[in-house]
Amino acid sequence: MEDQVKPSKELARTTDLGAAENAGVSGGLVGRAGPVRASEEHAQNPRVSGEFGCADGALCAEGMDRRRFYIAAIYGLWSLIGAALALPASIYLFFPPSARQKEEFVDLGEISQFPTGVPEEKVFRQNRKDGWRLLSEKATAWVTRVSDREVVAFAPQCTHLGCAYHWDEQKQNFLCPCHTSTFGLDGRVLSGPAPRALDRYQVRIEKGKLLLGSIVQRAEEIE
Repeated sequence: MEDQVKPSKELARTTDLGAAENAGVSGGLVGRAGPVRASEEHAQNPRVSGEFGCADGALCAEGMDRRRFYIAAIYGLWSLIGAALALPASIYLFFPPSARQKEEFVDLGEISQFPTGVPEEKVFRQNRKDGWRLLSEKATAWVTRVSDREVVAFAPQCTHLGCAYHWDEQKQNFLCPCHTSTFGLDGRVLSGPAPRALDRYQVRIEKGKLLLGSIVQRAEEIE
């Protein structure tokens, strides 16, 4: 009898072990299948877990919307700054002030007040544009009335180094005290080292008045 009981116990033990092994295997499969199935569901529907691994899809979407808003605001701000800098530069490039500036003439008064054949130094004020600024500057001209219809106005700088010259009444010429250059009544060089004749102002005579414009550089070389 004892011999018959032993095989029965061993058989029961073997059956229990087999059932336990089967249960372990099935349990492992279920445990493994759970995450795999969940990941497949997340791949098919990202809202389940949210974007970028967020636990709550609604919160993650709100964060993405906020991030996009900040990025758009930054780009918009930079665009406004770029436009604000580019607009004045474009206006200055395509419409420079010098292109719109008209030649201005200064009224020096009646032509009859200047003696004929005698140079007279005349001080006046003229406007000059420096970029967008309008400057009023003091200027000087040596004016010689040749006739009622002809007037010559010389710039006050010597053509050698820009020194101020004066009219020598005794020698009847213009004399530069820096390097003793001399000029005739017509502005031509009488003696060096000045390389060219005196520069002149543009001159107009309108209704008996003398009008002075900009300085024109003379190109005559000393003979």
